[in-house]
Amino acid sequence: MIKKIVVAVGLLFSLSFFVGCGNKSLVEQGKAAIKQGNYEEATAIFKAASEEESKDKEEAQSLYDLTYNYVISIKAYNEFKLDVALDSLKKLEENKNEELMKEDITSLKEEISKDKSALDDFYSSMDKVNDLESEGKISEARDLLNKSLKNISYLGENVKELIASGNSKLKSLDEKLDKEELGKKDKNKEEKTDFSEKNNKELANKALETVKNLGVVKKDQYLELKSEDIYDLGDNSYGFIVNKYYYPEGKPEPAFICQYLVDKESWKVKEVKEGITKELN
Repeated sequence: MIKKIVVAVGLLFSLSFFVGCGNKSLVEQGKAAIKQGNYEEATAIFKAASEEESKDKEEAQSLYDLTYNYVISIKAYNEFKLDVALDSLKKLEENKNEELMKEDITSLKEEISKDKSALDDFYSSMDKVNDLESEGKISEARDLLNKSLKNISYLGENVKELIASGNSKLKSLDEKLDKEELGKKDKNKEEKTDFSEKNNKELANKALETVKNLGVVKKDQYLELKSEDIYDLGDNSYGFIVNKYYYPEGKPEPAFICQYLVDKESWKVKEVKEGITKELN
């Protein structure tokens, strides 16, 4: 966890602040403040030390730059200005006193980088969501958006506007999906009616013959229509399902091998075996 910053009261420390510190130099006092995690206090002390004409002047300036940029980074992170926070941390990389705060700097950088990565991924995903929607892949767009919103939810108030915008988009995609599903049902109903008039039995037999002509039936195997009904085969395709069976040695009952999906328009055949789909023609 990042140590809490103790906010210094007033502009800069007055001379009375240092009363009671004995012979301890300002630089030593500042380093002590760093150890306690009081970075704003340390910054003010190093600032005062850097303005003194002493042998510690150069070191005080370096330490001031160190704590000042760390404090700026913390404040920027608290305001969710991630790029500003990272830029301030980057200035610490070449500071010769970085080791004094190495653990806290590394921890802060990891937290900021994690949040920035999550945010960058979200924006990238939103571009992909828009592309999928434009391509008519509404379901994929909806799933990606939902996942992306969950990935940034831990950022809470910092991204409330993004989440509100994303939820609005999610609602819009859900409405499109509902209309799409209704359209599919209507189309399926119309297709079934049309093909009933054309004699489903004749078409079903054609589907069976189409599969047979592919030469997929071996010895002791046979094909059988699942039924003469027209099925939704997925990917806006409708047609018939043909099952393939074989007779296991020594057993009276046939065993299922695979299915063939036959599109009623193109008469393209897909084999579905153990969850794997393969086009055959």
